[in-house]
Amino acid sequence: MGSPGVELVPIFIALLLAASSLWVYQDDSRRVRQGRGVYFSVGSLELSTPGVWAACCLVLWVLAMPLYLTCRKAG
Repeated sequence: MGSPGVELVPIFIALLLAASSLWVYQDDSRRVRQGRGVYFSVGSLELSTPGVWAACCLVLWVLAMPLYLTCRKAG
């Protein structure tokens, strides 16, 4: 048997990913309404809408969340 609560770790991680992606969506939506949307582009890859940012954070959180926060500060 493993440590108590170990089976809850994937659920906690899924909730963290969902909550942070929802925050990114809401934050960028607000910023877009204010005319200060978060934008990132490299080559043909472009992250410029709240939905795209949220989806990237949900799927590639380790890369997309720090990138969003960095681009958000720059904007």
